[in-house]
Amino acid sequence: IRREMQDELIHLQQQMHKTIVFITHDFAEAIKLADASKDQMARTAGRIAIMKDGAFVQVGTPEAIVLNPANDYVADFVKDVPRSAVLTARAIMQPPIADGLGTHPIDSTLKLDALIALFADTDATLPVVDEAGTVVGSLDRRTVMLALSSNGVTL
Repeated sequence: IRREMQDELIHLQQQMHKTIVFITHDFAEAIKLADASKDQMARTAGRIAIMKDGAFVQVGTPEAIVLNPANDYVADFVKDVPRSAVLTARAIMQPPIADGLGTHPIDSTLKLDALIALFADTDATLPVVDEAGTVVGSLDRRTVMLALSSNGVTL
């Protein structure tokens, strides 16, 4: 029933094109709803707010919160979040390189779990492209594997 209610909320938001405030204690649920709304409302869509004692501690995209928790409370809150379900190619990419890029471009919005499967079959450094097809960065297997670590490794 919970999944059906989430899907219905997403459907309503897509039809109405309105911002929805949804309160949950489940970060995975918040991620699902934020991901579903991120393309609907350009300025505020896809944002999650973490509160403590009635005050906002951090507001941002799921990706930004997982990568850069504002304090120890937020870090503890997101420590068990599967990074592969949150992080995208854009968040972990390296600067573009001029030579030696593979021929298979990666969409910058592709999640880490899909990148893992892709890099299981190649040692190449691949270009990361934005929605217009412009190369905005590059990725290799090592960078993808480092991104899986939740021990504070900064890319």
